[in-house]
Parts: sequence; C-alpha cells; structure tokens
Amino acid sequence: MWCSFLILFLAYRVFKMQKATNEKLLPSQVGAVYFVLAVVICQFILGVLTLIYNVPVWMGVTHQVFAFILFTAEIYLIHLFTRQSIADAQLTTGLR
Repeated sequence: MWCSFLILFLAYRVFKMQKATNEKLLPSQVGAVYFVLAVVICQFILGVLTLIYNVPVWMGVTHQVFAFILFTAEIYLIHLFTRQSIADAQLTTGLR
C-alpha cells in the first residue's frame, strides 16, 4: 500500500517538475504516467476489496496480475524517462 502512495507522489513530482522547468514531456511519457496512475488506483482498490471480502482466490489472483502489470509499466516508464534524458544530454553536448 505504501508503494502505491509513493508512486502517486513521484508522478505528482514529475508533473510539477515539468511545469516548473517549462519542459514538455513526450506524448508517450505522459501516456505512460497516466497508465501507471490508473494501474496504481486499480491495484489499491483491488487490495482493499481483497481484504474486505476475506481474500477470495479470484480476487487475490487478479490483484497479483495487476501487481505484475504495475511492475512492467513502471519499468517501461523508467525506460522512457531514461531514454529521453540520454537523448537530451547528447543534444546538449553534441554527442550524436
């Protein structure tokens, strides 16, 4: 559960940083951030419902599947931001 709040906080910081520096995020980066936020919200809701309903198997499995989707979406998000920062560094230093 704390991981969900951490991810929401980090996504909030990314948007605040982008707004403060007037740098534009790529459409793929914005879409990935929104996708991760949507999966975090679904994961949180599934986790709470799983506990409320005394852990039915189908709900527990669904919660685990969303955990895997969240994990892969976060890795993809890190990849997008890392690739963009490397490209920006190459443009500013002329290392193309």
